[in-house]
Amino acid sequence: MKFERWLIYTVLVAALPLFIRLICFWVLKNPVGSAVSPIDIVFFGLTLNISNINELNGLKNKSKKVESHVAQPNKDRVLGLSLLLIILLAITLGMIYISELLAVKILSITSTYICSILMSVASFVFSWNVMLKIQRYYGNN
Repeated sequence: MKFERWLIYTVLVAALPLFIRLICFWVLKNPVGSAVSPIDIVFFGLTLNISNINELNGLKNKSKKVESHVAQPNKDRVLGLSLLLIILLAITLGMIYISELLAVKILSITSTYICSILMSVASFVFSWNVMLKIQRYYGNN
């Protein structure tokens, strides 16, 4: 059940800016700009990694039986990787904001999209694995 709640409350909410932009682009007669923004993609990745940190900090220390075949998630490693991804995504977000606010384009649009998509997909896969591991170890609460 926790995994399904994560999909609904975290992944769908994280994708809301992207969905809203797509709907607005579809509804408007003459939209300006692109249907997908790298900023929305970066915010998706940021939200997922913040969710990782929140989930791991909220875990209770349950003692498992010694014969359990499921390994306990290494909280420090996962927290560190989530923090690293947040830093990389925040740097990317800042660079995108600077590029959009300046009249002169300092970043390649293609590389911006590719970078934001790759980091957000990595964040999604990482968060997916973290949530599966938490669910397996701590049960289906």
